[in-house]
Amino acid sequence: GIEDEWQHTFQFKNSSSEALEIKDVQLTPPLVVAKMPVRVRPGESDSITVRLEKPREKGEFRGSVVVNFKNEASNPLVFWVLGKVVPPIEFDPFPMFFVSTQRGHEKTASLEVISHEPETFEILRAEHSSSRFTTEVETLEPGRRYRVTLTLKGDGPAGRMTDTITLV
Repeated sequence: GIEDEWQHTFQFKNSSSEALEIKDVQLTPPLVVAKMPVRVRPGESDSITVRLEKPREKGEFRGSVVVNFKNEASNPLVFWVLGKVVPPIEFDPFPMFFVSTQRGHEKTASLEVISHEPETFEILRAEHSSSRFTTEVETLEPGRRYRVTLTLKGDGPAGRMTDTITLV
């Protein structure tokens, strides 16, 4: 999620005959090193823990962790971090409606409300104070996905208007 604490531990083994000393680690922001060893003895295993810091952009994340060693003969270790950063509750395509119509014509638009949280949730109803449009809530996947549809009646006064819809 956008706000969740996210970290991962990568395991590796020193299969060389000499101790490995870490020179530096290059990471794709906002990845940072949370924990790493200074040196790893021959034949031993160790790990590097990385964390995804905030702020994070929502959407696909592709990053790398490149561990460079002081030993000339040791190739860098490369770990890949691939994932999708999502908000706890996602509104698709937007958390708002953009609707326009001509007088006498109804216009309908809808959006989906999707939970990425472990707990389920239920939208009981949509509340608003406008008589220019109606709303309807439809369950697509109980506890997880809902569709909210707005129908603009097309009989109100002309001009731009902004209204708040509260999902209960």
